Amino acid sequence: MAADQTNKPPITHFSDCGGIPWEDCEFSRLLLRTVRSLVIILDREGHILVFNKACEDTTGYRAEEVLGRKFMDLLIPEEQQEGVRQVFEALSMGMFPNQYQNDWICKDGRRCWIQWSNTAIPDDSGEVAYIVGTGIDVTERLVAEAQARANLESLQASENRLRTVFEEAPVGLALADREGYWIFQNQVFQHIFEGGGNTSNPPGNIVDLISDALNNISGSPLAELLTEPVALDRQWVTGQEPRDGSRWLSIRVAPVISRELQKSGEKTSAEGFVAVVEDITGKQAALRQKQAMEKRLRHSMKFESLGVMAGGIAHEFNNILMTVLGNTDLILQDIHNPQAVQGYAEQIQQSVRRAAELSRQLLLYSGKERMVREPVSLAVIIEQMMPLFQATLPKSAVLRYIPRKGLPPINGDASLLRQCLTNLVLNAMESLPEKQGTITLAVGVQSCDSSYLADTVGSMELREGMYAWLEVLDTGIGMDRDMLPRIFDPFFTTKFPGRGLGLAAVRGVVASHGGAIKVYSEPGRGTSVKLLFPVPDAYLQREQLSSPAAFKPVPGKRPRVLLADDEDAVRNVACRMLERLGFEVNGVCNGRTALDALHQ
Repeated sequence: MAADQTNKPPITHFSDCGGIPWEDCEFSRLLLRTVRSLVIILDREGHILVFNKACEDTTGYRAEEVLGRKFMDLLIPEEQQEGVRQVFEALSMGMFPNQYQNDWICKDGRRCWIQWSNTAIPDDSGEVAYIVGTGIDVTERLVAEAQARANLESLQASENRLRTVFEEAPVGLALADREGYWIFQNQVFQHIFEGGGNTSNPPGNIVDLISDALNNISGSPLAELLTEPVALDRQWVTGQEPRDGSRWLSIRVAPVISRELQKSGEKTSAEGFVAVVEDITGKQAALRQKQAMEKRLRHSMKFESLGVMAGGIAHEFNNILMTVLGNTDLILQDIHNPQAVQGYAEQIQQSVRRAAELSRQLLLYSGKERMVREPVSLAVIIEQMMPLFQATLPKSAVLRYIPRKGLPPINGDASLLRQCLTNLVLNAMESLPEKQGTITLAVGVQSCDSSYLADTVGSMELREGMYAWLEVLDTGIGMDRDMLPRIFDPFFTTKFPGRGLGLAAVRGVVASHGGAIKVYSEPGRGTSVKLLFPVPDAYLQREQLSSPAAFKPVPGKRPRVLLADDEDAVRNVACRMLERLGFEVNGVCNGRTALDALHQ
């Protein structure tokens, strides 16, 4: 065996069996072909002698394309060649094994990152004859690691941004786990409940914070119970307030549910909770001041209106008293004439009834101070106030009322609505030049979209839908465009100095009813003030408002319609459709012409 080993030829080439002694050649071929690691064998000059199948699969080169070529020129990127050359020289000098990582340039130009375990094969003299590199393609792993690092950095940056937002937010923010226990609170949250360091009944968990909104939580996990946001304003006893020991907090709690589950629509329990807390003690005080101001404003509006009406009513009562006094004198003169006395007494009786009706109207107008919501008909409001208005207006002014049957009720305070109507009528009366002209009262119902409501003032929570309306039109002096935006300012007036609270108070009342005001006016032509009030949903569900298709004209009578539209084609089509439904239609092209036609 020793002689045989001594007589074996030296390893001089790898051309036919991969550089392995001839008796192991077939085994070596199978090993190099099946091993999953990259195996490359180089001579001392760096020529490629072995390039196994894993190398072919990784780079796209066939072995016959690379054998005999220098690996440095073919596979190593230029910027890495110096480092690889140092490793190769160290191996050639017998400094092995060693490990190294570098890029390979694939046939298609791609780069793959290879982790090498390198060694060398010496010849009989002990000098390094061949360099053997065994490598693993770690490109996917490194890409995944780089992506993971990028994701981690992005997550950390996002967390830092979120933490900054939480910390810098002007309201109290807190996060809680599935059980409702706090895991994070920002400084504002802590300050609200701790008052700058003096602990004062801080909430131990979410349940303590929103207990007012939870009727019964026993037997149900909090994460399953709170699946929808909870919002409430509640008084929180803190001991920090010098007078009543409490403050008002606005509290909002929402469950944290993953975006994927939200999109799927599946019912699931919360993963946690986020709480938003704001100290609204100051806002509550401002709200109370605003409510007190509105109350005083309504007071002023009422007494201003009463003052204006007093002259007309005093004149009316004077006429009544003169009638009573005159008939009393006649009774005394004809005391022995029963038939004459009866006639005088009947006139006195009529006058007393007239005085009683005026008194009833005054009491009805004065009404209540506290707002009481109840179903109210705008038509009934006008009908109740008509006698009072007729007694107040000068004889030279004409008061008209256009009634409408089937008007839906609104939820409102009848006393406040009567005050608003009275104020509008008195404003209209004072706008009449020389106290001559026409004041028209009308009611109705209409569907209002967002574009129509955009040109109104009043409530901040207007929504599209059906609105009952009350309108006061006059043929007075009118107003220009510059004046219109100011008419709701307190004490602004186009009348003599000293008054002008009216429309500001009307605006407050209408807004408190969830309604709006729409004003149209032209100098020298008059003004229209329309009060819009939302029709309750309960009424809309109970009653189906009549549609034009259901209209049946009364035989022998044609209701008249005034239609204004600046688009000729639209106006013509609408006129024809209304005429087919039995209406007598007067189509005009603009609001000014419509006012002229209405006044005629």
